[in-house]
This record gives sequence, C-alpha cells and structure tokens, in this order.
Amino acid sequence: MLGRILNRFTRARTKSQPLFRKYIDECQRWAEVSGPEIEGQIYLVVDFETTRLGATWEDVCQIGMALFADGEVVASDSLLVKPLSKMTEGARRVNGIQDRDLEKAVSVDAVFPSFLKLCNLPKGVPVWSYGNFDQRIIDSGIAEFGVELEALM
Repeated sequence: MLGRILNRFTRARTKSQPLFRKYIDECQRWAEVSGPEIEGQIYLVVDFETTRLGATWEDVCQIGMALFADGEVVASDSLLVKPLSKMTEGARRVNGIQDRDLEKAVSVDAVFPSFLKLCNLPKGVPVWSYGNFDQRIIDSGIAEFGVELEALM
C-alpha cells in the first residue's frame, strides 16, 4: 500500500536529492549496526528541506520518505512542494533548491495533511525523523491539521 502511495508522488530531481540520498544511506548504516534489533521490522524515515531555519510546516519545500524493511530500503521518493514562505539565501545554499524548481510544485498546504495521514501507518510501524528540526515541522503540522500520529519516533 505504501509503495503505491509513494509512487503517486511526482519524482523530484534537484540538487538536494543527494542530501536525501545521504540521509537514507545513514539510516541504512544505522540499520546494519543495529543487526538483530531491527530484523523483521518495518519503519518509515522522513526528511524535510525548508526555506529557513526554525521552520514549520509552511516552510517545507521538499519532503523525502524512505520505507525500510529488515534494514533495506524497499521504497523511497521525494516531492518538491511550493512553500508558503520565501526561500532564504542560506537555505538555498544548503538545499540547492531554486525558486524555478518550485514553480510547478503543488502547494505545501495541499500536500502536508496527506503526508501526515501517510505517516499514520499500521500500528507498530514507527516513523523516524531527523531530530528536533524535522520533529518541529511534523509537530507544527499536527497542530495545524489535527492529525494524530501514534507511531512517531
């Protein structure tokens, strides 16, 4: 089911794609050292690129997701979204996303509620994010759209 949902997203190929790939690779290395701890486990990893530091859901310009099973990536995708805020020069230097990359993207306020619902995977499937930065974005979206996540790590 998740694979079908991920495949519906338009594949985004920007300079920031290597950042998401690097994050997936880090998660895979973590899975390898965790060994038996994660055998048989399924989990979703999410990562955001934003228009500024201190970001909330309105500032998201790219959502990356990877579904892992037994420590291996079974599906991954990223989606460019049009943020509600302007891109800062500092963010542009970090993520490599240009305004022209976002011209035809779907607005973040149209996508983010669906993203949160996607994260409500079957009970026992955890959702991992990259620390406080991504957690703040998810929390702000939960507060805005009223979606509850049981499995968020």
